[in-house]
Amino acid sequence: MVFRDISDRHFTLEQLKGFLAGASALRVCVLGETIIDEWVDVRVTNLSQKSRCVAGIETSRIRQIGGAGVVALHLADFVSEVHCYTNGLTGAIPANVKIVHLNDAPLVKTRFVDADTGHKLFECKSDDVKSVLSSGCRL
Repeated sequence: MVFRDISDRHFTLEQLKGFLAGASALRVCVLGETIIDEWVDVRVTNLSQKSRCVAGIETSRIRQIGGAGVVALHLADFVSEVHCYTNGLTGAIPANVKIVHLNDAPLVKTRFVDADTGHKLFECKSDDVKSVLSSGCRL
């Protein structure tokens, strides 16, 4: 996600409050893939001489919602209603968010990170979500 510094535009606090108050009446539709971002910290122990692969010990694992799912959940704090057409978004959903499950399959993107340096060692993702049209879903 990219954040932009808008301080040079000289918005007043009252203008920002007015924008948020106006947004509170909006009904928003979000369409897209929900991605489960998984970060696995690994303490690298050595480089295997036989197979030339990195060996290590998992020290922690964190999962968080990304993609369309996190957009819908953030919007819920500012607008009156969010309709989200996505895959695999489950769990604690705010009352003003309505989910239409286009596919139940979660899309998980896992990154293995060197716990000492913070550098990514490897990343992989689960199979892409199956075709929405083949599941018989109609918008």
